[in-house]
Amino acid sequence: MSPAHASPAANRPGTMRRRRALSLLTGVSGVALTMGTGLSDAAAAERPVPVVVRGENGQKADDFLINLNGWLGHDGTPGKDGGSLSLIDLDPRAAAANPAASIAAGSVGGTGGAGYERGWNWRAGSVGGRGGSVFVTLAETVTGAGDQPAQLPRFWVYSRGGTGGDGQMTPGGGGDAGSAGLILSSRVSTQGTAFQGVRVTSAGGDAGHGGRSDTDELERRRGGLGGEASLRLTRTGEVETGGDRATGLVVESLGGAGSRKGNDAYNGHYATPGGPGGRVSLDNAGRIATRGDFALGALVQSVGGNGGIQDTTGGGYPGARGGNGGSVDVSNDGSVSTTGAYRPRERGAVGRRAGRERAAARPSA
Repeated sequence: MSPAHASPAANRPGTMRRRRALSLLTGVSGVALTMGTGLSDAAAAERPVPVVVRGENGQKADDFLINLNGWLGHDGTPGKDGGSLSLIDLDPRAAAANPAASIAAGSVGGTGGAGYERGWNWRAGSVGGRGGSVFVTLAETVTGAGDQPAQLPRFWVYSRGGTGGDGQMTPGGGGDAGSAGLILSSRVSTQGTAFQGVRVTSAGGDAGHGGRSDTDELERRRGGLGGEASLRLTRTGEVETGGDRATGLVVESLGGAGSRKGNDAYNGHYATPGGPGGRVSLDNAGRIATRGDFALGALVQSVGGNGGIQDTTGGGYPGARGGNGGSVDVSNDGSVSTTGAYRPRERGAVGRRAGRERAAARPSA
């Protein structure tokens, strides 16, 4: 692992209190709410509720107009790592007040501090924080209803690396994601357009904007690594959706995108590469069913991040390569069924491993 992605930071595990911070996502926006669980103190202490932990963002580089070849000031500082979560026998009832929202349990690394981009001060952006490992078991029924403007899951478990800081000569790399895992032994169901049932995501952070002149440094400034993502449905586990484009479940590891390079007069010549996707697995001993057009039963994928974009009018330098996809493992001892137009032939389950091609040079308008 490269030095910019391997600097350790202490994880901050989620705490268990009677009043919790719940992250409810509707459409593409996020809302943070605090509410009581309605349980006794003893019961609340025994059963955790959904929570998203976030690492602090890094600080921006100094404001010196000229840094005298590195003698003055400092680069941006790294984003802090997100905390790890282990939520056994999760209690989702407090989050059920909004049936059209996504119930999320996750860890997000902080954004790396930006470098300074004025005059002759070419301070580097810094790496995003790493997402912590997240593991959840769910044994209670979850239902949801409502049309969504974009794909949104009712129950979402994720780890996400922070975005790297921008830097005209040296962008920060994206933070690596931690592992994300869910064991489902209950029923999750939704009604509504594009309202998915369950999603498990491990996604590396995108690199910051900017280019790099030294090709030896490109790997250290790439998109973050996607971590391992896994989902297991026990024999009592069920996922059911009713709506067009409402995929039953998604399990995915996504590499972060490489940097987007600007004008040659102020940027290093080379964009940075995308990060690789990690290992993904689905073990289904339960039931997965969808009713609706273009509604997959299960999508299991590992996708490398987009290669960095060469966004300039001159210089003749190439875009950067995309990241490789990781391994995809699917075991099905249960049932997968789909009803509606565009039903995949193989019982509604799609496994995908994809690497990204090199990004092309893109002239500016």
